[in-house]
Amino acid sequence: MKKLFSSLARCESGTAAMEAVIVMPIAITLMAGGVEFGRIISAHSTADKALHAAARYLARVPETAVCGWGLPIAKNIAVYGKTTNTGAPLIPGMTPAHVTLTIPDCAAALPDPLVIELSAAVPFSLDMLSAINFSNSYTLNVKHQERHIGE
Repeated sequence: MKKLFSSLARCESGTAAMEAVIVMPIAITLMAGGVEFGRIISAHSTADKALHAAARYLARVPETAVCGWGLPIAKNIAVYGKTTNTGAPLIPGMTPAHVTLTIPDCAAALPDPLVIELSAAVPFSLDMLSAINFSNSYTLNVKHQERHIGE
């Protein structure tokens, strides 16, 4: 029995397989994290650009339309990238309800100068990280301001 254990201790035939078993879960986790990090940066950039376009649109409508017909159109621009609410959203799971007009307060008198501020809290799902039992939800918080110039 002693001879068998000493021969197994010197045997190196399974070393590479054991190293792979130890390293592979760590490597897969790092790769999944890198992919998800890239996806979240891309989604945040998309949300930022869409909110920028929506705030610019709202800054150019007449002052009386900022809290009226202009706001739903601006929300559609932020979510769908167009003035109508048709098609798929730019970020999966994003709806016009996630976009809010922070400034001005539509219940009060409009300030002078009028600054438009849109903000959005967009839920984002991290699919690959949920496969390895990590938290799979993240909220993208985006805000953009434009000075109202009206037309």
